[in-house]
Amino acid sequence: MGDAPELFADLPKREPWTDQDWGLAEATTRRLFNPSSPIDEDRLFSGRLAQVNDMLGVVYEKGAHAILYGERGVGKSSLANTITAKIPPVVTNIKFLKENCRPEDTFFTLWSKILFGFQYDGVLIDEFLKSETREFMVIKILESLPKTSQFVFVFDEFDRITGTATKAAIADTIKHFSDYPQNITIVIVGVGYSIEELFGAHPSIQRCCLQIFMPRMSNPELSEIISDRYPQIGLTCNAALVERLIDLSRGLPGYAHLAGREAALSAIRRKRRTLDDVDYSEAIKESVRRAQESITTAYNRAVYSSKENIYKEVLLACAMAKTDERGMFAGADIRDKLIQILGRRVEIASFTRHLAAFCDPGRGPVLRKSGKKNRFQYQFVDAPLQPYIFMAGRRDGLI
Repeated sequence: MGDAPELFADLPKREPWTDQDWGLAEATTRRLFNPSSPIDEDRLFSGRLAQVNDMLGVVYEKGAHAILYGERGVGKSSLANTITAKIPPVVTNIKFLKENCRPEDTFFTLWSKILFGFQYDGVLIDEFLKSETREFMVIKILESLPKTSQFVFVFDEFDRITGTATKAAIADTIKHFSDYPQNITIVIVGVGYSIEELFGAHPSIQRCCLQIFMPRMSNPELSEIISDRYPQIGLTCNAALVERLIDLSRGLPGYAHLAGREAALSAIRRKRRTLDDVDYSEAIKESVRRAQESITTAYNRAVYSSKENIYKEVLLACAMAKTDERGMFAGADIRDKLIQILGRRVEIASFTRHLAAFCDPGRGPVLRKSGKKNRFQYQFVDAPLQPYIFMAGRRDGLI
């Protein structure tokens, strides 16, 4: 649970709560719930043992490297951050170095940043690489690092890299240390639905790296986020309401934090120790209001229509549709939910043009389409938009 103090260990013994107690409850709620930050609780990855074990295997195996990929907001950075907790304390020679990528980064700036403070031939590496253009010199630098340590370099948000030359150079570096194993491990973390999206058509990267796909979190995993925090605040919430709050997140931990926090704050404002439907409704309203501006803008652009239409309803049906672990859904899944929303029978042909519009730059795009005609599958381009649409539909009374 991070470093949050247990401020409320004695509060259940003191009734009724004072204004100071309620103020502490609000402060603790804001401290415990962190919608914008990667989760740092190792045990919340208990349902993702395959991904954890794959990452550990890469760390321990000489010459192994990994690409951790998946939708935005599913916990990739969190896994990369918490994997160090899985290393036994007696193993002291593994050194993790992590750097977030930026669109303007080049091959040399990436290594300058992640090796900041290190020296090569008596010169600080960030100074050494300032005017360097020979990519093989980075390999020489890495080969000069102390052999007594295993260095694990984690490049997060790799999808933000725009330069194809930078991607190719990183791929070539990984290939070198795969062909000639040393004390170097490189882990790439990024948003993507395939390795090609992150690296382009580089021919060897798939053979050199273990590809680890990160699925969305399950409801039982996400329920721990709320169920473990409310008692620390001094609040109670029945299992059915916790499940409804978690369902709003559509598998994304950031939205579980957001909905859980706003429901708790609603109860605290009403000076109620037990959450109820009023707090659930308030959580929806506040979560929608507090969503990132980019999400709100994308939603409004997607559903806008100058005349009566069902763009909003069709997009909501997409957000409610049953998906596979990659967030993909078919036209039949959308139809069933749209029937539920509209309260009348519809066929896939009646909303095909809406789906086409959602895949077009004119409305985003908010969806991407794959597969063949009559067997198309869809998925959200930006996963965090899906729970926003779902909550907006709840707020507007469409569900």
